[in-house]
Amino acid sequence: MPRNTAGRLISRIEPLMAAASMPSVVLLRTIHLWLCGRLSATAFMVITLEGAGVVDASAIYEDSLRYGNMRMTSEKARASASNPRAPQQKRGRERVAALMGSAAALFVEKGFDATTMTEIAVRAGAAIGTLYLFFPTKEALAQAILAENAEGLSARLDALRERTAGLNAAVIADTLFDLLGDFLSTHPAYSALLDLPGDEGWRRKMRARRREQIAALFAQAKPPLPAGQAERLAVIVPQLMRIPLALVGEKRLRDGVLEELRLMLARHLGS
Repeated sequence: MPRNTAGRLISRIEPLMAAASMPSVVLLRTIHLWLCGRLSATAFMVITLEGAGVVDASAIYEDSLRYGNMRMTSEKARASASNPRAPQQKRGRERVAALMGSAAALFVEKGFDATTMTEIAVRAGAAIGTLYLFFPTKEALAQAILAENAEGLSARLDALRERTAGLNAAVIADTLFDLLGDFLSTHPAYSALLDLPGDEGWRRKMRARRREQIAALFAQAKPPLPAGQAERLAVIVPQLMRIPLALVGEKRLRDGVLEELRLMLARHLGS
């Protein structure tokens, strides 16, 4: 099936999904039919959706499978949706980076729910089929962005631990505030996507790793902190950093609130 034809089919599907409040898996399944070379089945599904209004997406999909004489288990569909394809060549990696960059910018500008996959592809200058080739769902794309950001933050925390060994807790906290403030300002998608529903197992591991790294910073303070305080600070500090993020478009006030939080923590640790 030609790429431009696939793009037209997908563009016709997205408004139907929004109007009928259908899940993104409908579009994913349509693309699956296309990737399997089933032009007739794909066209059948598009035509059926356009004439259905509020539809039973699962029934239409099953009809499309029968029409195209193919079978696809729900287990394979879930696996496809949760495992983005990894690019093997430099050009593919550059294309993925462009897609993720465009998605991150749109998620910050419009919000996750309001952003469509078509908009992401257009912003990146890519065909919609290319986007779905690497990221079968918008959720998979968001998690890839969040994972990349989390790895970047983790690397910064590891480097900070080496620089702050043996310093007192107040100085460590001040330096940590600087690091987190800089990271959140240069990676706004991290905050925008942090609370989205998703793979809770993976998210718990991500949060646990961040807490362990921050606790390790305070655990090496001189003089040492009381038992358990480093672990508590590893929970408190990231939450404090998120308070100013709610002040969108109010930079002066946001910076002032951040400075007050910094001073409060410094006084607490210095007392």
